[in-house]
Amino acid sequence: MNPGMKPLSILHTEWSNGWGGQEIRILSECKGLAGRGHRVELAGCPQGKLRQRAGAEGLVFHPLDMAGPWDLPALLKLKRLMRKIGAQVVHTHSSVDSWLGGMAARLAGAAI
Repeated sequence: MNPGMKPLSILHTEWSNGWGGQEIRILSECKGLAGRGHRVELAGCPQGKLRQRAGAEGLVFHPLDMAGPWDLPALLKLKRLMRKIGAQVVHTHSSVDSWLGGMAARLAGAAI
C-alpha cells in the first residue's frame, strides 16, 4: 500500500454458487487487497464454493441468500452488513448481487 494511503474497508459480493473464472478472480483480488493492508470481506451464496475457498484463505465471508434483483430482505441485510462493517467500497460481480449491492451501497453511503 502507498505509505500515505489509509486502509479501506471493502465488501465484495457474489451471487453465484459455482467455481470458475469469476470466482477465482474474486478470491485473487480479495487476497491481493488484504495483503496490501485493506480490510476485505465477502458476502454471497451460503452454499457457494467461494464461501469455502474464502474461509480456507482466512477471509471473512457473510452467507447471504439473494433470490433475485428485487429481493427486499436481502437488500436490507446487505445494507445493514455494510453499515456494521463500515464498508467504504462495495465491489459487485454478478447480475443479482450487482442490483442488490448497488442499491444497498447507495443506502449505506458506500462507494460502488
